[in-house]
Formats: sequence, structure tokens, C-alpha cells
Amino acid sequence: MGLTPVSGLPGATRAGDIDPTLIFHYTHGATKISHDKSLAAHVGVTEAEDILNKKSGWQALAGSPDFGEIIQKKDRSEGARLAYDLFVDRILNMVGAYWLKLGGNVDALVFAGGIGEKGKELRESVVERCTCLGFAVDKTRNEGVGEQEGSVIEIGKAGQKKVLVCRTDEQVCPVTSVADLEDTKECTVRDGKTMCPGT
Repeated sequence: MGLTPVSGLPGATRAGDIDPTLIFHYTHGATKISHDKSLAAHVGVTEAEDILNKKSGWQALAGSPDFGEIIQKKDRSEGARLAYDLFVDRILNMVGAYWLKLGGNVDALVFAGGIGEKGKELRESVVERCTCLGFAVDKTRNEGVGEQEGSVIEIGKAGQKKVLVCRTDEQVCPVTSVADLEDTKECTVRDGKTMCPGT
């Protein structure tokens, strides 16, 4: 994610990284960019932002913002297959970029968040494409993630680089980060509320 959530991977309704001039295709007849003002249609900045944030991503490609539904339909729906393949492709772009930035000094390939934790098919698709980097998925471990306890689960094959699934709590992480920054280690989280001494 960059300055806004649109930057990065495509999402449920977000475009993800795209050629920024793509939006101009919405403003000209016959989807061709032209300097002929008679072909232009008015699309305000607010509408363009709405398209990129709320009318793009999986919803636009597959008709559903639910990635679980896309996984279920990908073998019988062209749109769902496109959304799935695009997501895998964009993840691989990021893995390759970070691999180079880190000079190959990578300890593990980590899946987290809702899709990373629940998407066994996605994890397998990504790891299979990363075998050239020394990663391999153990299918039994990968399919059994939901039955395992703990916040970190190893799904890689023995003797290969680690492949991990990390369970995250996106509600608690920001609170604990702020608590660490403010050096308020006495703060606790109860029922979704931060409780600190003196408050």
C-alpha cells in the first residue's frame, strides 16, 4: 500500500497499481485517447477516484468483491479466472521486487491477512511459481492450516526455504504499535478498547 489503498495489489473494489492514464480511457469516445474535444466526456476527479476505489478490482473483473467466491468460480467463470490470475501475477511481481531489493537474503515467504490465512489455493499457486527461489509448499500442511493452532504455521516442504502462514489481528496491531511508540506498555486491549493507566 502506498499513499492510498489503491496503490499495490488489486482488491475487492480497488484497482491496485495501474497505468495512471487508464482513467483517461473513460473520458473519451470509443475508448481512444484523443485531443478532439468533441469526443471528450466529463469525468470529474471525484468520479475517477470512485471508479478506482469502489468500481474496480475483483468486483469489476468477476462481479464479486469476495475472493473466496472467486476461488470457487475460477474454473468455470472467465471473469473469476482473470481476477484470480491477475492477483497471483501481482503478488509475484511484489515477491520478485522484494527478492531483488533484499539481495536474495530472504528467510521466508509469508502469507497473512484474510486471504493469506484462508486461501490455500492461492498460497499453492504463488508458492509453485516461486520454486525457482527455493520455496516449495507441503500440500498436506497447506490444506490443514485451519486445523492448526498458533499464530505462525509452517506450510513449506522440509529442506526448502520456509513458507509461513501468520495469523494477524489487524485491530490489535495498530494499538500495540502506538503503545510501544508512547512507551505505555501498561496499556491493554479489552473488548476492542485500549485501556491505559489513568484513562
